[in-house]
Amino acid sequence: MNTIRTGIESETPAVALRRRAEGTAKRNAFLIPEDMESLSIEAARQMLHELRVHQIELEMQNEELRKAQMELGAARARYFDLYDLAPVGYCIVSEKGLILEANLTAATLLGVARSALVKQPLTRFILKEDQDLYYQHRKQLFETGEQQASELRMVKKDGAAFWVHLEAFSALNAEGAPVCRVVISNITERKFEEDKRELTARLILLVNTPGDFRGHMSDLTASLQGWSGCEAVGIRLRAGDDYPYYETRGFPTTFVQAENQLCAYGPDGEILRDGAGNPVLEGMCGNILCGRFDPAKPFFTAQGSFWSNNTTALLASTTEADRQALTCNRCNGEGYESVVLIPLRTGDQVFGLLQFNDRRPNHFTPELIAHFERMADSLAIALSRRQAEEALRESNEYLDNLINCANAPIIVWDTEFRITRFNRAFEKLTGRTSREVIGKCLEILFPPLQVDASMSFIRKTQPSERWETVEIDILNADGTDRTVLWNSAIVMAPDGKTPIAVIAQGQDITERKRAEEELQQTLESLRKAVGATIQVMASAVETRDPYTAGHQIRSAGLARAIATEMGLHQDKIDAIRIAGSIHDIGKLSIPAEILSKPTKLSDIEFSLIKEHARQGYEILKNVESPWPLAEIVYQHHERMDGSGYPRNLKGDDILMEARILATADVVESMASHRPYRAGLGINAALEEIEKNRGLLYDNTVGDACLRLFREKSFQLATA
Repeated sequence: MNTIRTGIESETPAVALRRRAEGTAKRNAFLIPEDMESLSIEAARQMLHELRVHQIELEMQNEELRKAQMELGAARARYFDLYDLAPVGYCIVSEKGLILEANLTAATLLGVARSALVKQPLTRFILKEDQDLYYQHRKQLFETGEQQASELRMVKKDGAAFWVHLEAFSALNAEGAPVCRVVISNITERKFEEDKRELTARLILLVNTPGDFRGHMSDLTASLQGWSGCEAVGIRLRAGDDYPYYETRGFPTTFVQAENQLCAYGPDGEILRDGAGNPVLEGMCGNILCGRFDPAKPFFTAQGSFWSNNTTALLASTTEADRQALTCNRCNGEGYESVVLIPLRTGDQVFGLLQFNDRRPNHFTPELIAHFERMADSLAIALSRRQAEEALRESNEYLDNLINCANAPIIVWDTEFRITRFNRAFEKLTGRTSREVIGKCLEILFPPLQVDASMSFIRKTQPSERWETVEIDILNADGTDRTVLWNSAIVMAPDGKTPIAVIAQGQDITERKRAEEELQQTLESLRKAVGATIQVMASAVETRDPYTAGHQIRSAGLARAIATEMGLHQDKIDAIRIAGSIHDIGKLSIPAEILSKPTKLSDIEFSLIKEHARQGYEILKNVESPWPLAEIVYQHHERMDGSGYPRNLKGDDILMEARILATADVVESMASHRPYRAGLGINAALEEIEKNRGLLYDNTVGDACLRLFREKSFQLATA
């Protein structure tokens, strides 16, 4: 029990109170008559009443005092709630900067017991880089008395930094000495959001600003270093099989050079690969990039990031296997205690790594790591999009260069028939610059009278169709038309189903067409000349051999009909007709009496007759002609089995034109009258062809000949 010391003895509060009460009673003794017996009954009653009233008053005063004490206790409890449990920290700081008093929230923010804060300098809990700002504001406060506010970073007892808003007010303590009342608000989350907005702005700039991609990445890395408060920041991006540093801030050059490559190499200098053919990546960076992590370990997160606030302790307390193996210790060797490695991922694809290093331990918190990962997600999306755009830009530049350097005219138009690309060769073809035509409708390229037909053809072409060797005229700027041979292909959207453009390559064949027309005219003139020469030759033959008058003409007519029935090209049909009309020209070398002999020929005479094929070749071999007339005449008595004359050719060694003429010659000879016999009739001739097709005569030729007579009622011309 507490005691109160007087000049004589120590006494308890109750004894002291009794003594004070007795003193008061003695001083008020005059109010009580000394001779109590002289009081009347009425006076005694009156005195007793006064004493009772006084007692009641004392009891009432005592009750009021008790209530006042309870209210004071409740007020003190409310003060405790408002001061100690306030959502912000409160400190009273002396003019010398020492903490005189602090609430529980301040102690909790700093991670220190409240009693341990007293008489500690506040600067002990302010990040070294921000202490000058605090000194300046405190000096200003005590000099001017004006309220001061600032945003800076404070440090917990374990070294973890966090952002605060400080408000300082000047005041006087109970002794009248100046003090500073400080309000501490934790604004880390707000700063995170501000950082996120700033990062988002920089990412938008990175994605949407064309040009210097590396410059934007350098600015971004500087921002990451600034707001993270880390000594060093690096960004790795995939390049082929490896993930070298694309941009760094704060790392020593020797560190970057030593850590730049992650791929493991064999003795032969080749990249080592795993069973799936993927490159083996070394170090903790390689672990994160390859997804080699165990979220059950405290230094990995569920999202696949690595972080440590004390790499020395980590290396001392874990085995290499625990750390997922292949872990390089260069970060720790460089003195970095706080390290964070975060994958840059889009979907299932990891294409880079974000790295934060600091030599101070305990620089990171789980909340900060989570913030880093959210930020890395945004960065990954932005970088992925920018890389895709850069790749597309490079691809477009390559395509433009490829198209422009091509010697052939190339043009591209979209689904609305607007021209989107137009190379230099096309400019030369049309006499127009790409600036004149890009964005305009395709129809401006066609001659006025051909616009509708050309556009109609293009519009009717199915989206999946491609042109091959299609002739479409182009209008040159000088008003002349150019004939262009086109090949085209459809350009599809990434889905592989939606057409988005057509690319067409042209070949200017104007001069070739002109040359072909001139050649055609020359050939036509040659045909006429050859025809006239052939007619003279035919007339000469028939003059020498009146019995075979009309044989060549009738054979030529039948041969042409067979060739037409077989569907041969017109050029071959013309060759067969002309060769047929002079196929016996070699008979000019045979004596007329043998040609017109009415009896059977001797062996010698027949051998002379058989020479007419060779003689015909000798006559025609030097005659200029667009057709192999000499060879057709030379072969018209050859047979498919090799039994013919004069060279015993067989099968594919015999020209198709000669096979057709051979069949026509036999049919006409058997059906018509000869000097040495009467005509055998068309039926006998057809039976000969039917019996020996495939043996003496070509199967296809024989079938066509039989169809002409038996199904299409063909008749030999009359003499």
